Amino acid sequence: DVEKKVQERIQKESELLRKRHQEEADKILNAMKLDMQTRQQEEEASRLANFEAMKKRTEQEAMKLRNKDIDDIVDKTLETQKKVLADKHAEEESVLKKEIAVLKAAR
Repeated sequence: DVEKKVQERIQKESELLRKRHQEEADKILNAMKLDMQTRQQEEEASRLANFEAMKKRTEQEAMKLRNKDIDDIVDKTLETQKKVLADKHAEEESVLKKEIAVLKAAR
């Protein structure tokens, strides 16, 4: 009977010890999972920040290119307008010179 009680006690102690070991192992495993999740979230946040910075730089470059294109179009338009006005001016000057010549001849 004493042996049976000793066996039962050994079995209970063994079961308690096994439970404690399992709980400790579970705690360690959960801590490792949490650490891994935290690292993954930090990496994702870093990737997102890098992406946002790259997106902003790309948008700024695109804006510079658009502004340059607009400037080029404005410059070309102004050059065209200058040429048209110069041609008109030359034509009007020519007409006036002819009219002056006609008036001088008529005198």
